[in-house]
Amino acid sequence: MNQFHMEVRLDTPLMLGGRDGDLESSNVIRPASLRGLFHTFARAYLGYLLGGVKDEHQRARTIRTLESALLGAAASDEGTGGNTYRVAVLPEAMQEKAEFLLVPKPNGGGGDKGRGLAFCAGQRQTIHLTVPRRSARNRHFCDALLAVVWIALTLGSLGKRSRRGYGSLSIAAVHAMGNGGCGAALPTLANANDGQDLAERITVGLGIAEQSVTTWMQEQGVTAQPEPSYIEEFFQFGGEEQVYIGQAPSKADDAPWQPLMERFNQACHDGLSQNAPRYRKYIGKSNRLASPVWLRFHGTDAGHVAVVTRSSLDDVAIPLAQTLIDSVNAVPLPTWIKGARP
Repeated sequence: MNQFHMEVRLDTPLMLGGRDGDLESSNVIRPASLRGLFHTFARAYLGYLLGGVKDEHQRARTIRTLESALLGAAASDEGTGGNTYRVAVLPEAMQEKAEFLLVPKPNGGGGDKGRGLAFCAGQRQTIHLTVPRRSARNRHFCDALLAVVWIALTLGSLGKRSRRGYGSLSIAAVHAMGNGGCGAALPTLANANDGQDLAERITVGLGIAEQSVTTWMQEQGVTAQPEPSYIEEFFQFGGEEQVYIGQAPSKADDAPWQPLMERFNQACHDGLSQNAPRYRKYIGKSNRLASPVWLRFHGTDAGHVAVVTRSSLDDVAIPLAQTLIDSVNAVPLPTWIKGARP
């Protein structure tokens, strides 16, 4: 049996689940929420790795098959006979909670959508992953699982308004226990110096993740064909070029994430309001523009840095997506790596 502890730090408030925020009564991150996040990014990442498969039906079937083989069923925290791994959260509680604006905008911004209860930023939690022997028999399974978990925690976030910046977690440490000797040296992010350092770590991590997942796919009899492709039904990772890092860290004392989040929310509101006919197909659907442009924040020594992952989109949606990315002054990840700071 392979076991891993992942220490994570909450970099922005985590809005509690449920209509009254009652789903988080245990004062820990819910394992079911983590499972959901892992499934979202497994599907997104596998869609990218299979983007070169031109038959859409074949690609969709293969994504579902690989997602199930890697993550099993998402419905149970405790695990069933078919689950490939178990996830739990160690019982140290996050005690600090407060109310925050659900959609903060500059100077109040108008159209206040109320406030929500949230775990306060700065608190830490430990995620425990257990891989049973039946899964670990495939020697590359743990590497692929940890790679997807790393991608999900690095590019995604949890809770309400998670795609607009709330619920951002940074990985502080990964510890293998018992027979948990597998697992590539994925970088931690909670101790990044600044945007440049963060960009370099994310680039290294994405490289390790691609190697780990494609090797596991080969053992499943599937050849990876990485290529961004537009899949309307769900959020999709589109390669390093569609990951954007903010150039100007926010150093505000009270809520360093808030100025950037306000600008993003205002840009989203303005873009949808001014171009409603053009973007009508996205409003009120699972793939509306607030969703395939996923904003999150990482705390660095220099301040909070925005990280935006843009899903593959059709030509109509790309201009608004770019407006949202520009609102937090972010540029593509390869721009940071090709030389000097942008």
